[in-house]
Amino acid sequence: YYYQEPERTSRGEPVTLTAEDEQIISELYDPKNGEFIPERSLILILVESLEPWALDAKGKDGSWVMPNLREFIDNNNTFVATNMQAMIVQGCSSDGQLMSITGLAPINKGITVTLYGEQRFPNYAHYYPSSRTVNPSPGSWRQPVVNPNYGIKILEESDTVFNDEGVFRRMQSIKMDTVSFVFLITESSHVPFNVADMVKYDIDPAMPEKVAKYLKCMHYMDEQFGTLLKRFKESEELRNCDIVITGDHSIMSEADIRETKTYTEKCGKTIANLEFGQIPLILYSPTLRESKVYEQQCLQVDIYPTILGLIGCESPQWKGVGMNLLDSVPRRVTIEQAYKL
Repeated sequence: YYYQEPERTSRGEPVTLTAEDEQIISELYDPKNGEFIPERSLILILVESLEPWALDAKGKDGSWVMPNLREFIDNNNTFVATNMQAMIVQGCSSDGQLMSITGLAPINKGITVTLYGEQRFPNYAHYYPSSRTVNPSPGSWRQPVVNPNYGIKILEESDTVFNDEGVFRRMQSIKMDTVSFVFLITESSHVPFNVADMVKYDIDPAMPEKVAKYLKCMHYMDEQFGTLLKRFKESEELRNCDIVITGDHSIMSEADIRETKTYTEKCGKTIANLEFGQIPLILYSPTLRESKVYEQQCLQVDIYPTILGLIGCESPQWKGVGMNLLDSVPRRVTIEQAYKL
């Protein structure tokens, strides 16, 4: 069911914008801008159902569930937001892609790529002379339709359909010697976590079953990320790229989180950032001079303007409805206004 073409659904009633709304839009959109050319390549990895507490989870033997991602964060100058509210909870991956690429809030009704896939949204992907998406199932979420409208010139299937290994293996063959945008989308950690049955990694049998399967899938994804980390450590080419890692949405229900907290308390263990409805945002850039953990509450829609800040685009055509977490400018649009706009 997940890989079938999404059905078109109703748009709902049109919203009338007030003069204040129109003023906000005029401040966010400037058609005169858009000539910016990034100095560095950008790699964006949208990890299916990635939640921040998974970064701090450990297996039965006390080892990190995601050791490669931990090494990447701990051994490089990175910016990590651990308190980012997912605006899609157990929801539509197409909206996760929309927010990370275009800075727009998810729609209240329907599926974005079916209702608005044909529209061209100004965003940072348009700035890159070379751009591509690597997806284990490029037919999912109407990728052939939305990618050109998101400014992405090449859509390619990974070497293995529905499999993260194929995504990262394809990444190994992509040269980064010219300024490029590469968007990697993983899928193996999607419910019902079928990959878990093939993963050889011991999780405490007392852990809730759904959580245990989820963590096994994340361990598998991390193993594949390890191939990129190896190339990163050996290649100055990759170390000169901007790299963003985030999730498309959270996946654990409030009941799942409560059950997991009960388990940790009973075992005398702790898992940091074990909260409902959150995703992490991990940034790396050769321009970052120190590591920082951003613990303030923020929103998934903040990913887009933060990426604009990361790549050095000070005057974008479209600023997005979120805020740049790398600077001190306060939030200009309330969450209620963002959803309306």
